[in-house]
Amino acid sequence: MKQGLVLICAIVFVLLSGAANAVELELWPESYFQLQQYRDVDKLKVDKTRFTQNLTLNLFESAEEPQNFFYASLKIDLELGQDHSADANDEPITGRHFALMYAYYEGKRLANLVDITVGRQVLMDEFGFYPFDGARVKIYRNWRFGFDLYSGLEIKGGLSEDVDGLNLPNSDTHEPDGVIDDDIMTGVFGASVFLHGFKNTNARIQYRHLYSGETDAQDVGLALRHTFFDMWQLYLTGTYSILFERFNQLKFGTRVDLDWMTIDLEHDSSRATFDGDSIFNFFEAYGSKELRLHLYFAPDERTNINLSYSRSLRNDTSIVFDSWGHDGNASDEVDISITRLLGEYWDLRGYYNFARGWGGDYHYLRVGGGTYFWQRRIRLELDWMGKYYNRLTYNDILLGSKNKNLSWGIAALCELRLHEEVSLTIRADVNSNKFIERQFAFYALLDVHTWH
Repeated sequence: MKQGLVLICAIVFVLLSGAANAVELELWPESYFQLQQYRDVDKLKVDKTRFTQNLTLNLFESAEEPQNFFYASLKIDLELGQDHSADANDEPITGRHFALMYAYYEGKRLANLVDITVGRQVLMDEFGFYPFDGARVKIYRNWRFGFDLYSGLEIKGGLSEDVDGLNLPNSDTHEPDGVIDDDIMTGVFGASVFLHGFKNTNARIQYRHLYSGETDAQDVGLALRHTFFDMWQLYLTGTYSILFERFNQLKFGTRVDLDWMTIDLEHDSSRATFDGDSIFNFFEAYGSKELRLHLYFAPDERTNINLSYSRSLRNDTSIVFDSWGHDGNASDEVDISITRLLGEYWDLRGYYNFARGWGGDYHYLRVGGGTYFWQRRIRLELDWMGKYYNRLTYNDILLGSKNKNLSWGIAALCELRLHEEVSLTIRADVNSNKFIERQFAFYALLDVHTWH
């Protein structure tokens, strides 16, 4: 099925691009290999071995103003390790996972009027990331606004029992709301109106309807951003559920950019959402809210400084940050990071994180640096990190030590530029604390990015 979809989209691409223009091919395989050994809270040995292969294949029309494109990405995930815990998988190789992440044809400015996208695609809008199989049409010209329409079938993920190893749409083994049903297909329809051609103002209103026999979701989204004097921004995004008559997400903030300094102040809140027929709608779903302040400084071209503070709340039903909360449902967090370039090849960095309140109190420190060798073909990095806990709310393992502990770790990375189109990245981590012996992790990535 997936191979057929890729072939159909490729044929459509060739037909629409025509014989007059050549086609450029972007081929991008990424091979990941990971090893991990650690002890769980019962000090049982756990070994993990994982191999992941990503393959991205993109076709572009070779023209001064190309109009036809084709994008595809496939993924294979293999869990190969042995787990010594009681619920270990005796045959981990059977857990293979083949997925077609996306495969779609895109035509831009066809007849100087529309953009068309057909196939498996992933939307990124006010509602977040949304995968579906279907078609999308974007209409805009020399107007002050445009239209966006799409329709298709929702991709719910998971492995299908009917076709082993294939990640099919509307899988019968997984539903986002935790309800299994083997013959439900969820259709989606969406539409939006957006401003077009304004220099300092972006605005968009969107509607989305999910239906699988009964309405699963019916939402309205809004996004608004305006820039004053090319340096000061105000923005707002939010989603409202027509089905449940409540806000699901609300974010607003402001940014001031002075080149050498940037100031961000943001309010962000959200609550858990489920399908309209989910049993979880009978239970209270509390949301989370956060108020963030971020400062960025670049006193010179070699130094970057980031400072941030946030206040988070949990288990609060309102959609706005109208209560400061207490230690039982709120927490404070401070982050400080500094990066300094030394000469042409060396850099040093440091990061400090402090949190207190809900979930516990801790201090986290990370210091390290990196350098290049051999005409910047080799990069080496080394970091040391330490974390000191002086209170953990939901962990009894530290009670024997007055709920205090220090954990530490070392991470080393080597990146090799084997060719202008080929790189190999290797990373190794080790960390330990007083209660659990040293844990190891190994990561390797072979990245090949070619054009033809």
